[in-house]
Amino acid sequence: MRFYALLLIFSLLVSIGIWLTDDEQPVIFGRFPVPTEFDEKKSKRKDFKL
Repeated sequence: MRFYALLLIFSLLVSIGIWLTDDEQPVIFGRFPVPTEFDEKKSKRKDFKL
C-alpha cells in the first residue's frame, strides 16, 4: 500500500510540474475563417465597408 501512495504522490508532482512549466500557447495550423460580417466584399451592411 505504501508503494501505491508513493507512486501517486510522485505522479502528482510530475503532473503539476509539467502543468506549471508548460506556458506555450498551442499552435493552431491553418487559416482562421474570416467572419462574413466583417469581410468587406461580402458584407451587406454599410457599417463595415470602408
